[in-house]
Amino acid sequence: MKTPAALSVLLAAATLLAAPLAAQIKLTGSVAVGALITKKQAAIEAASGQKIEVVTKNVAIGLREVCAGKTDLSMAVGPIGRLAAGANAEQPGSVDLAAVRTFEVGREQIYFVVHPGNPVKSVTLAQLKGIFTGAITNWSAVGGADAEIKLFAMTTATGARVVVDELVLHDAPLAPNAVLRATAKDIKPMVVQVPTAIGFLPAPSVDEDLAVLRTDRPVPMIMSINSKGEPTPAQKAVIDAVRAALN
Repeated sequence: MKTPAALSVLLAAATLLAAPLAAQIKLTGSVAVGALITKKQAAIEAASGQKIEVVTKNVAIGLREVCAGKTDLSMAVGPIGRLAAGANAEQPGSVDLAAVRTFEVGREQIYFVVHPGNPVKSVTLAQLKGIFTGAITNWSAVGGADAEIKLFAMTTATGARVVVDELVLHDAPLAPNAVLRATAKDIKPMVVQVPTAIGFLPAPSVDEDLAVLRTDRPVPMIMSINSKGEPTPAQKAVIDAVRAALN
């Protein structure tokens, strides 16, 4: 015969097993935002009461998947209107901007990075525009060695590229010899391996393996979480928890 204490334990266990598990909230998109969320995932889950899954691809994929109902929320950096236009340029009609609700969750900067052995330590945004549009092709033009500049950039499917196009290039075309990569995590190894390389990365993707160039003005980026239509209470709880964790 079971004691009252034993019965209480069994009852509590049965209650826990019968309780429905909270549905997991899936966030897809920006590598930079995803990295920050992953670092604070435990705090975000505790504050929101929701389990989350973070999938880092790029901003365009995140927006397409949230519009298609393949993910609960998308992660992005940069102006959503331009990001949606870029995604639709690649896959027409894949992002319904009118259906997207955008919630700013923080701000970071974009840094221009070079190989640690590069003697150049600072550049102006005007010089960066010249470099990335092909008007400046040799490091000697900005105080460096007599060596051809090797350009690495992300595609227009990424938020960082959209921000650089707008705030640095002022929508001038990228140099045709630039080597394009799909995400921020694809840029770092290229710059680390090539002594004459330059690229750009969101702050969360920069580490001690890279040298950051000082600039005369910062290049800010807005980080956002996006839903299709109004977010559910569970999604809104995650959005609010992300905003609190990143600020």
